[in-house]
Amino acid sequence: MLLAGALSLGRAADDTNTFAVLECKNESFTNARISSVTQAYAIIFYDGGGKKVPLSELPKSLQQRYGYDPDKAAQFMAAEKEKKEAAAQAFAQQMAMARSTQGERQKVRVLKVMDSFIGDTKCEIAAEGGQQEVLMSGGDLSTIQQYYAQLETLQSQAASAQGAAASTQPVRYSRNRAARAAAQQQQHNNAANAKALAGQLKALKAQGTNITSIYAAPTSQKYANLPIWIYLGKAVP
Repeated sequence: MLLAGALSLGRAADDTNTFAVLECKNESFTNARISSVTQAYAIIFYDGGGKKVPLSELPKSLQQRYGYDPDKAAQFMAAEKEKKEAAAQAFAQQMAMARSTQGERQKVRVLKVMDSFIGDTKCEIAAEGGQQEVLMSGGDLSTIQQYYAQLETLQSQAASAQGAAASTQPVRYSRNRAARAAAQQQQHNNAANAKALAGQLKALKAQGTNITSIYAAPTSQKYANLPIWIYLGKAVP
C-alpha cells in the first residue's frame, strides 16, 4: 500500500534508485532500493528488511533529486501526526461504542494472530457460527502468537527429521567395521530424533486448545470491515 503523499519509484533498466551500498547520515544500507518518497522521508528496502528514513539523513545528492525542503518536510510530518491523532481518537470512540453494544460472553479459540490496530489485535477465531477474522479489542494475545510460532517451527523440524529418517539407506554388510558402525549409529540417531520431535509436536498440539482458548464477546460494530469483539479473559480449562 502506498502511503498518502508518497511518490512511488518504479524500476528501470538504469535504476538510479538502487544502490550496492547507500551511505546515509547515521547508517548504511547494503543492496538498497528507495521504493517511495514523501516530502519528509524515503522508504528503503535493503538486505536487512525495510525502513523509513528521513530525507534529511540521505546524501545531499539524493536530497536534491527528491526535492527535500526542511520547511515542507516539517509541515508534512505535522499533518501526518494530526491525521494519526484523529484516527486514534476516532478508533477510541468506535471502541467505546462497540463496548456499549457488547453481546454475551462466548468461549472462542484464536486460530491465528495477524496484526495490530492501535493496540488491538486482528485475528482469526472459531466461535459460534464458524470461523471469522475479527478485531479483538483489549487483552494480550502474545502468548497465543508465540504458541503458533513454536508450533510452526516444531512442525518444520519434525517434517525434516522424518524425511531424514526415511531417506537413510539400510546398512549393508561392509568389511569396514568403523564405517558400518557409524552408518548404524547415524540411522539410529535419525530415527530417534524423528521420534522425539514427533512426540514433542504431539504434546504441543495437545496443549493447543487450552493455550488458544479465550472468553470474548461480539459487538454490533466493525472497524476496517472487521467485526469488533471484546476480549474478556483467558478461558479456564
